[in-house]
Amino acid sequence: MITMCCVCRRTKSGKSCVKKRMAKDAGRTSHGYCPECYQVTMERFRIDYLARQLQVPEHAAVN
Repeated sequence: MITMCCVCRRTKSGKSCVKKRMAKDAGRTSHGYCPECYQVTMERFRIDYLARQLQVPEHAAVN
């Protein structure tokens, strides 16, 4: 089974990710994140999550 990054489409080769094109008949493919895209995605998630935690709910707003 080939593992491909769902963001940059790099494929896993041993313990590293390489940028290469897969043959269409390469077999079964699983999707995940390469280490670099995982770090970027988690940082964006953390920033978005913290921003949502700081928002004041509408019902708590004072007019």
